[in-house]
Amino acid sequence: MMNPSWTVLVAILFAHPAVSRAAEVKFEYVGGIEETQKAARDAARRDLELRAQYQRDIAPRGHAEPVPNPYDIYSDNCHTAANRTVCSARDKSKVGILACGGDPKTSPEHHTANWLLLGNGEACIYNWGRSCCWKDTGSPPNIASGPGLACAKQACATQYCDDTRCLAAGEKVEMPGPLVCTVVAAGGKPNGIYIENPDYSPANRPACLDCCDKRTKYWDTIGWTGDREKKRLEDKQKFSEKCRKYCNGFFSAVIED
Repeated sequence: MMNPSWTVLVAILFAHPAVSRAAEVKFEYVGGIEETQKAARDAARRDLELRAQYQRDIAPRGHAEPVPNPYDIYSDNCHTAANRTVCSARDKSKVGILACGGDPKTSPEHHTANWLLLGNGEACIYNWGRSCCWKDTGSPPNIASGPGLACAKQACATQYCDDTRCLAAGEKVEMPGPLVCTVVAAGGKPNGIYIENPDYSPANRPACLDCCDKRTKYWDTIGWTGDREKKRLEDKQKFSEKCRKYCNGFFSAVIED
């Protein structure tokens, strides 16, 4: 799953009164390791800021560019690129995401690419620097038959299925990365960072940790070899450690009077 300017809307995740109140209070990790919740919040904020800076300055064009090298499938994958393409478009009625299967708004498991409507009466699918275009002005374009179907099959490859479809213009898919489980467990949506009324109660920690465990296994059968497989395993370990750290930090606060 990149340089016109665009606005990255990263809302403040940590503005909830309960979190502010716990900012300087210690929490306990499972296993008895103590740190301050402020440290966990600051680490997560830095993660978001770095991601936003990367999106703004390095790669805002998404699937119009080749696969990133090195490629971190756990934190910066095809979903990231698909969202960037949508966010960088001036006219979001003419750009959307091709979902190769599953529910990309809640899961990173299936591949995503982008569809765009050009001003010359053509529609194109962009997939890691490759484009496939045909005559179509519909929003979203038709991929049920003819050249549109051929382009969709080319982009999805072995993941093409009966559920392959174009999402509506402007819709985004989930934002990958180690913070997503914290967002979801606190009551947010995986295709955004903002949580209106986050619930960071310790009761939500098991769900958050379970989410981390599941997400580290999505690509266990990816089949890469050599250096690519070595890097994937390293990225997997880093993702798991960060994801679980955020869960333990955000959902383990001990509020003292």
